[in-house]
Amino acid sequence: GLDVTLKALQITRTLCAAFSLGAGDTALRATLAFATERVLYGSRVAEMDHVRARLVDAYLDLLIGEACALQAARAITARPSEMAILSSIVKYVVPVTIDSAIRELSAVLGARSYLRAYHFGGIFEKMRRDAGVVSLFDGSAHVNASAIAAQLPSLTERRRRTLGETAGTTAGLSWRVDDARALPTERDLALVSRNDAAVTFLQNDHAHEARELEALRAEAARVLDALDARIGRERASARFPLSREGQELAWRYGLVHALACVYVEARALAPGDTELAPIMRLCMARLLGQLGAARARDELGERRAFDRMITQYRDDRLFSFDDLRLAHAGATACSTSKAP
Repeated sequence: GLDVTLKALQITRTLCAAFSLGAGDTALRATLAFATERVLYGSRVAEMDHVRARLVDAYLDLLIGEACALQAARAITARPSEMAILSSIVKYVVPVTIDSAIRELSAVLGARSYLRAYHFGGIFEKMRRDAGVVSLFDGSAHVNASAIAAQLPSLTERRRRTLGETAGTTAGLSWRVDDARALPTERDLALVSRNDAAVTFLQNDHAHEARELEALRAEAARVLDALDARIGRERASARFPLSREGQELAWRYGLVHALACVYVEARALAPGDTELAPIMRLCMARLLGQLGAARARDELGERRAFDRMITQYRDDRLFSFDDLRLAHAGATACSTSKAP
């Protein structure tokens, strides 16, 4: 029954991303309620540069997590043979990323992030606790990191053998009812970020968006090349999946995979989406920065991300790259009374 259990975990681990994303959405919403109302030193807290940066970063992390979750959820039926790696990456990267975003948001709320009496009835602290638990069940972060590390050598070898082969994506694929899930795999979405043949999107009249996205994809390919080289050097160790190096490379590989997910979602956008395309590029740049690539600040992208986040907050929309309305109207109108 072990293989049945491990294959079932490929489904449950993937769906766990929704727990983290829901908690992160609520935490950001509660923080915005405070930051857009509280006046400090003559201006609203949300207008302060360092606060705005934290809010935008949390918003980008939610979009990144959503891209990872959507690609993995589609792959359950569209590319089931890759679920061994996809489910572990989603279960590892999304909860850890959202936990970090919530910690950053708590610095904006300060003591209010702990109090029950004054801000949303203590919902922020509840979301912090709820999100923290997600990394523990269905395999802890370390368990999933080890599962990723165990598959890295075969994934690296596969890329070496098939460079130039079209990787394909889950975007736009039809749902299937057959099940071809496997335990280990040697193929995954990170091939997209390495493969020039996979780059076919946007028409000539939107060439600027294509060039900007392509520059990020090419940089991601260089990061993946360096990562593959490190995996090749470390793979000889019998304890590689459990070693410090294996755990670190699993995290970095997860970030590369997240970048590929954002790239695929950006390609699926309506051509010339001038509002969202710069934000998706900002997500990719954020991931590249976490991987150590030097990136210049994108002030235009940051402004658009902030404006879109505020619009979604005020219109009771989910913090998403889709236009999804909250199930309950007036969610942001709940009491935000402040301590004396």
